[in-house]
Amino acid sequence: MKLRYTFPLVLLLAACSSSGPPPVGSYPSDYPREQYIEEMAEFATPGAEHKALAKAEGVWDVAVKVRETGSSEWSTGSGTAEMRMALGGRYLIEELRMTIAGRPSHAVVVHGYNRLSEHYFSIWMSENSTWPTYMDGEEDADGNVVRRGRYFDAATPGGRPFYANFKHEGDRLVTTVSDTIDGELVEVMQVYRTPRSN
Repeated sequence: MKLRYTFPLVLLLAACSSSGPPPVGSYPSDYPREQYIEEMAEFATPGAEHKALAKAEGVWDVAVKVRETGSSEWSTGSGTAEMRMALGGRYLIEELRMTIAGRPSHAVVVHGYNRLSEHYFSIWMSENSTWPTYMDGEEDADGNVVRRGRYFDAATPGGRPFYANFKHEGDRLVTTVSDTIDGELVEVMQVYRTPRSN
């Protein structure tokens, strides 16, 4: 099956989008009420992108490789991802359980498509943090999604840029993640998801 939406399998995610939120404004009290209701109903209705998200429902086997820097050895891991749609087909909820280098990881990720901004997005939460992380991006002509974000940790409390590229390789969903290390983008993660046949 060829999915036009791919989802992140990342341990390095963003606390906010690199593009940032739109400028803060003020609700215009003279905005036509009926027009507002119609527009909001349209933006809130799931579209083709949400139907594409729904194709990822099910159980996936996960293989992952991670490293800390460009000169570090790769560590390998494996696990599963369970996907289901929620809230009337608007969001894909992913529960991801992996073990990498003997360490377990459990995360819940909410994937969606924002019809206001016309961006795919993911909100990631795990047992390794007490804060959600966020990233977003657009789909290209080949159905791949490059998401951009900013990663926050003790080393860079102000955040640093990272990029995650999601693409299709046959039935597999492949994610590669690049982090900013010593001022350079370095690929630090490779994730391969394969649909479970049974």
